[in-house]
Amino acid sequence: MPTLEKLYYLIKSMTRNEKRYFTQYTNLYSSKKKQDYLVLFDLISKHKSSNIKELREEVELQNFEYVSIKTQYLYHTILEVLTNYKKKKNKLIQLHDQFQQVLVLEGKGLLEDALILLRKIKKAAQEMENYPFLYQTTQKEMEVLNLLSHGRPSPELIQHSLSRLQMFDVIQNMNNYQMLSYQIETIIKSAKDKEDLYQKATAFQKEQNLLEHPEKALSKTALAKYYHIHSVLCYLKQEYQEMLVYTQKAIDLIETPIFSPNLIFNLYQNHFVAYIHTPHTIIEDFSAHFKQLTQLKFKEEQYIAIQQTLMIGFQIEYFLRLKPPSLLEVEELLNQCESFYKKYSTYLYWVRKKLLFFDIMDFCITFQEYQIASNWLQRLTILPQTRELSNMEKLTLKFLQTILHYESKVPSLFESEIRSINYFISRRKIKHPFVENTQKLFQELVKKKQPASLIFEKYKTILTPLNTRFPDSLWQFNFVLKWLNHKA
Repeated sequence: MPTLEKLYYLIKSMTRNEKRYFTQYTNLYSSKKKQDYLVLFDLISKHKSSNIKELREEVELQNFEYVSIKTQYLYHTILEVLTNYKKKKNKLIQLHDQFQQVLVLEGKGLLEDALILLRKIKKAAQEMENYPFLYQTTQKEMEVLNLLSHGRPSPELIQHSLSRLQMFDVIQNMNNYQMLSYQIETIIKSAKDKEDLYQKATAFQKEQNLLEHPEKALSKTALAKYYHIHSVLCYLKQEYQEMLVYTQKAIDLIETPIFSPNLIFNLYQNHFVAYIHTPHTIIEDFSAHFKQLTQLKFKEEQYIAIQQTLMIGFQIEYFLRLKPPSLLEVEELLNQCESFYKKYSTYLYWVRKKLLFFDIMDFCITFQEYQIASNWLQRLTILPQTRELSNMEKLTLKFLQTILHYESKVPSLFESEIRSINYFISRRKIKHPFVENTQKLFQELVKKKQPASLIFEKYKTILTPLNTRFPDSLWQFNFVLKWLNHKA
């Protein structure tokens, strides 16, 4: 059953136009007296805080009867209305609706009309390279032709049967490339070290017939996946220049009506990784690569949000790795992050949101914007999903908080957070050289037996060669090293 929390996130994800459409739609079917579920909709729409407890208290003050039933009813009504709204903008939904019209015409015995509409749908599906749907429409077309010919085989039916087999081959081909990309994850997990990873990636590439030549791909989508898989294998082998070539070839194929947004984002993500790792990269090239991503047009808010997230992440990585920003560029990027969060935060699923928060805080610490880092940390910690963080991710947040307390020059908070870290590490029996030495760094800063500058210099030497990654964490402790570089 949908909860108040789920309803809150659904309503907050609605655009202004969607809310207007919902109000107009429900007003057509509602009585003159405003019903409770519409009052609940207005209340949640106007609720400013993301604190669900506060929202629940506000709802309780309304004294609704059967509030859980009304919450459920409102949730499903919004989904129904939004589905109707999306039909006007989503070509694939329109085609599925037209397919339902074909079924109606077929059921009424209007077979010629059904056939005309089916062929119109097929043409559109072919242009979109949506082969699963194309296969479905071809199957229905054969059924209608079979009815028209009273079950007798005809040249047209035979031709359609062959086309259907070819489509099945194309679908299977796309699925095979998808399976290859999944298998690469197994290689990564099983590798003992970098040398072992290189050997396994090389062997995998040689063993797969589908990776021998681009002509093995039977569609544009499959070809993009072919280049994508090669780029990932190049990354595993640290062949970044070759990776850049493969990712560029894949990006040159992009057509937003054909490719799924997730595939497009994966291609750009790999392309940028290749770019920042390729030796002798020309700095000026970044704007050209970046412009390609900004020019992509998506209709769904979620995909616009992911696109904006990637743009922010790319700029942060670019400034951290390739070109230190000016003070103005730091300010502009942080303002961009703030504007983005206010507009799109509800559209991001947890993993992307988690990575974005960390990238921004990492950027802030690198360029000594400690108060802004503290604001983003506070936003992150109040999200309900933080309960699901792994032990190492929770510890990462504690380390971040400790650094920010130190920079805010509040010794009591700094010491309290260190005690919390000590308890956390002891209770969960965490043993990691980087963690243990950072813990000692904080303890020495509290004791003040040496000047802080000497302590920072000492631990910079100790911590720099140590591994900052953890197997159960999307985050790592590089921000500690950046802080030490600044302080030392």
